[in-house]
Amino acid sequence: MEEYKDKVKQLERISYSEYLSEFVGEFKKIRDWAKEKGLVRFEKMAQYEIEVLSLHDQTPIVKINDRGRFIPMIEYKDGTKWPDIENFTGEQIAYYEQRLEETENVFLRARYADFLFEHGDKHGTKNKYEISKILLPSLLETAEKHLEKGNCYLFVSELARAVEISLKMGNKEWIEIILKKIESTLHMFDKNKDYRWTLGLSKLLRNILSSKLSNLVDEKIVLLCIQLLNKGRKSYWDNKEYADHRMFCKEIIHWKKLKRISNEEEQQLQMEIGRSFEEEAVHQQGREQKSSMVKAHFYELAMRHYANIGKTDKVEEMKILIRKAYKEWEESDELSVVSAEVPIPTHEIENMMQPYLEVDVAESIDMIAKPIDFIPDINNVEKLTKELMTAYPLYHLVTKGLIDDEKKVAEAKNDEESYQWAFSQNYMLHLQTVLNMALVPLFDKLIKERGLTSELIIDL
Repeated sequence: MEEYKDKVKQLERISYSEYLSEFVGEFKKIRDWAKEKGLVRFEKMAQYEIEVLSLHDQTPIVKINDRGRFIPMIEYKDGTKWPDIENFTGEQIAYYEQRLEETENVFLRARYADFLFEHGDKHGTKNKYEISKILLPSLLETAEKHLEKGNCYLFVSELARAVEISLKMGNKEWIEIILKKIESTLHMFDKNKDYRWTLGLSKLLRNILSSKLSNLVDEKIVLLCIQLLNKGRKSYWDNKEYADHRMFCKEIIHWKKLKRISNEEEQQLQMEIGRSFEEEAVHQQGREQKSSMVKAHFYELAMRHYANIGKTDKVEEMKILIRKAYKEWEESDELSVVSAEVPIPTHEIENMMQPYLEVDVAESIDMIAKPIDFIPDINNVEKLTKELMTAYPLYHLVTKGLIDDEKKVAEAKNDEESYQWAFSQNYMLHLQTVLNMALVPLFDKLIKERGLTSELIIDL
């Protein structure tokens, strides 16, 4: 017992961990040690640790998700999951409650409390309020540790969870604490001219302002946040980082719902988003070899955006630029042909044609018109399409389009259309294979060796 406790205490001396996988690795060593010693109880306890620490946590507010706070690390097609929360036992939940009281490591304490807040109500003895009193300070402490290490993503993620818990519990005290942390962090970002993570903090502020505790938000924090968003927007534009520029524009536009920007400001930002697509069409992230296809793509994005905001004059302007870009693309060396040789034994083709050559010409034509050998089997084509999409997922993900007369005339816009596109291509490939490998040689023989003529076909 003491040796097990010593190993756990040694593990808990880890003062900072970017991800909980570091703890998982250490608990696996303890589990394997216990298994080797035949210590079944300690092996089970270590496994409990591995499972709760292996769950993937979903960031609330900042990222939209509908799967809850925790999801399995692994999910198989047959429905099997690991770790599977539904299989966690009452004994396991009780173990986490015990560890919550015992551990001195803030990262472990935050995970136990976080899990119990979501799933401890069925078997645990603590209610959500009691757990939140432990969870909230733990989240803030881990957030601050991440910020000290310069890991702003995890800082915002932990703070977002703290906001979510505080709002669920109606905890005014903790909303005020979080708001002070947001304000001090915004000042730090401003001082360092590092605006990237202002986006996440802005979303947290908007979430609080949309809640019943909105009166706790000081207007000066809002003004500071919007000021930094505008600084970031201008900075990314000047540095030609147009994707980030658009994200900042969109975040500022969200503030219109909270009446913090005017209609005129929104319209200016919408036009700026359109212009950023146009600029990216030319800049292309600074690459030396520009692509006409990439240019056309960004002009198309600009056109769609202008259409969405009702700027018909800009839509027509983009149409001209798109056609010009596609013309450049067709005349360039960007197009390439991908081919692969597939050997088909001549004797197999001859064996397939033989039944049609053993009868007179009229009967041969009649035979060609009837059998299903030359018609693709729908079920087989569907099966092949699904197999190829599974084997080569990148092909399924890449956007498919058809260009004609210097403009895009068709495009697969969703998974269903992408599947139909792939199915049609496989169906046509089957037809072309049959035509080139079987029908053309067969008719060639019928014409040269059996005297088949067009008049004979018409008479038939």
